Amino acid sequence: MTNLSFVFLGENFAVINKPAGLVVNRAVTVKGMALADYLEDRHFLPARYRQEAVFWRRQGIVHRLDKDASGLLLLARNPDKFAFLQQQFCRRRVVKKYWALVWGELPAAGKITFPLAKMPLQRRYPIAVSSQGKEAVTLFWRQKMWRQGRRALTLVKVRILTGRTHQIRAHFRYLGFPLWGDKIYGRKSREEEKIIGGYSRLFLHAYYLKLLVDDKRKKTLKIGLPRELQEVILLLDQKWQHTSGGGQPER
Repeated sequence: MTNLSFVFLGENFAVINKPAGLVVNRAVTVKGMALADYLEDRHFLPARYRQEAVFWRRQGIVHRLDKDASGLLLLARNPDKFAFLQQQFCRRRVVKKYWALVWGELPAAGKITFPLAKMPLQRRYPIAVSSQGKEAVTLFWRQKMWRQGRRALTLVKVRILTGRTHQIRAHFRYLGFPLWGDKIYGRKSREEEKIIGGYSRLFLHAYYLKLLVDDKRKKTLKIGLPRELQEVILLLDQKWQHTSGGGQPER
């Protein structure tokens, strides 16, 4: 594993740009190194915090990103900051935005509010819409759209107001707009590989994070698309017809 890219590295917290394919938290089902293992091996946290069980096990990782997604991930460097930042997520004070590419023609903007629940192991999708599920709210704004014959692809900016597992992927799949490169919730099609001429990763990238870092100060961080996702956009511009621009202003 190559060195992680720190977008911000402070005394009390840090933000990294997580690469796609890296699992965030340890679990018995995880093969190979998780981000938490990587951080511990490189002594990200001082050894004096070993007695702080949850904090040490998580290696200060405050929230989650899907294994196949990339982008901004927040880390605390001491137990007090860990608890403070987790409270910001629990109180929905953190603004999280993503880039996503979905199959289909989306409207200019929208709000998805279907509740989500974890499904039994024998079901096709691990997370799905269910009346017994937890509240999940996803906002989106169309940025660009391409068409080729009857097929369409839409590039959107997404903001989640809740932090459910696989929320963006499950919400768009339920509406019939699966994400590009999604091996779990996506279409069983080789169209993506044909367009880019090889392996296609999940097009989901956490590019924006705004949070309260103490009782008075806010911090905003923003990063661009990784090279492999920029390549997808470039190839679509070359091979498909660009049919629509941005939608309503995002909030």
